[in-house]
Amino acid sequence: MYDAGYHGTRRPELIFNPNMNHQKQIEDDLRKEKDFAETLINIAQIIIVVIDRTGKIIRFNSLMEKLSGYSLEEVKDQDWFTLFFRESDREENRRSFLESKSSYSYHQSPIMLKDGSIREIEWYKSKSKSRNGKCQFIIIGLDITERIQTKKAMLRQNARTTALLKNASRLNDQLNLDVLVKLLCEDISEIIQTKVSATFFEKKTDGLHLVFGHGISLKDLDVDPVPPIIYQKLIKQKYLTVSASELRSRKILSNLAETEPDLQAIDVIVFFNSIHLLGTINIYAYEETHLSEEDRNLLRGIADQAGMAVANALLFDQVKVTQKQLRKLNAKIIATQEEERKRLSRELHDETGQSLTALKICLVLLNNDIPVQYSFLKEKLSNAIMMVDTTLENLRTLAHQLRPPALKDNGINLVLEDLCRDFSKQSGLSIDYHGSELRNIPEEVSVCLYRILQESLTNIAKHAGASKVRIRLHQNDQQIQLSVQDNGLGLKKERLLRHPESPGIGLVGMAERLEMLGGRLEVRSKSGKGTQLVAWIPCGNRQPLIIR
Repeated sequence: MYDAGYHGTRRPELIFNPNMNHQKQIEDDLRKEKDFAETLINIAQIIIVVIDRTGKIIRFNSLMEKLSGYSLEEVKDQDWFTLFFRESDREENRRSFLESKSSYSYHQSPIMLKDGSIREIEWYKSKSKSRNGKCQFIIIGLDITERIQTKKAMLRQNARTTALLKNASRLNDQLNLDVLVKLLCEDISEIIQTKVSATFFEKKTDGLHLVFGHGISLKDLDVDPVPPIIYQKLIKQKYLTVSASELRSRKILSNLAETEPDLQAIDVIVFFNSIHLLGTINIYAYEETHLSEEDRNLLRGIADQAGMAVANALLFDQVKVTQKQLRKLNAKIIATQEEERKRLSRELHDETGQSLTALKICLVLLNNDIPVQYSFLKEKLSNAIMMVDTTLENLRTLAHQLRPPALKDNGINLVLEDLCRDFSKQSGLSIDYHGSELRNIPEEVSVCLYRILQESLTNIAKHAGASKVRIRLHQNDQQIQLSVQDNGLGLKKERLLRHPESPGIGLVGMAERLEMLGGRLEVRSKSGKGTQLVAWIPCGNRQPLIIR
């Protein structure tokens, strides 16, 4: 009878031969059984070890000899645990193999081979007795090193894929350069499990000058320029390994090189390259061969991705700088406008107003000197005096509009209330104003609120076709709010967005005024249902114009 599991090895048949001595036949049969068992043990593709109850090796099979590098003669009667297990695992394995009350048990533990290498083994232990009745343990082992390595490789690849996806998402969503570079270093360090830094160099004729870095000591910023020869290699190859000795001799990142004595090299990958700046990812190698080709390809992919993200961040920084410059320019323009309005107001009031008043006095005196019989002349002079009065009144109104009244003396609430009352008389609009006095606000805030309400009422009178206006002013701990709502025709959003110069030309100016103070403007409007304008001046960041 054959068994495929024994690779064609035939089990010896026990045949009784009456011509042979009975005892001799029994011994012959036992020898055949023993030889068969020996053959099975030696051809089996599993580790088989037999130890006594003290842990001494009785025997093991040829696979164990091949795997461990020891012959059975070398290790027989030696302690199994001392010879094959690491010191940290030794006692735990001794208890698992020898002290377990179960006659059969399973566990996993690595063994040390003769050459010092480690193999991961899955152990199955069975307790039995030898022919002489002594206790012994039969240990079967399966070498699962490749299986574990494959599993680790799969987990590592999954982790890298996850890290890459997270890295791509985080980098693409980030426009702050400092935060972006910090995230880049964190993600790469997580992927390849070593120290990582990122640096930006300014390109000059004598080499690269370090101007910004993350993941390195600030002391490292004061170092010699990276030599032109290395710079040329970086530009050409986009990847370069710089030895630790070169770092120390050329004083490149010298502080790091001195404080990391085990540092072998820095693998440098270019991730950003522009006319003036060069960005690099620096991977610190503590072993002679640190990065595999797989690691390098992975890092090149990250570098390309990071380069685009950094370019966007730098462009965004430029836009922010431009916006900041525009805000400063707008602030100067608004301040200049206010000063010019004050100047015109003074000239109209002090010079033109006084001249008209003097003219009126002269006309009155002249009218008084004309004899009664010249009634037609007196009538014409009286009409001229009335025209001067009307002009003076219009002049006072214009001067008042150009220059708000004394906001510090009267307070913004009373000034806005007077503005509404006067505008209602001039325009015929029914204006419902309700406000409270604002606490501890600078004059520029008061001027801003005054101008916004003034512009809003002018737009309503000219374009809204409204009959009623509702105005509310209040303040809480976080912000000041001014709301102006009319019952007019409303604004079409499409028209407002496409033609900002159309009705509502003052909206951009209002938004810019509020932006100067860290505020924002919101316009809520529906065609045929009126418009509500809400201005906030909060204690927060600048926010844009919102149209709903």
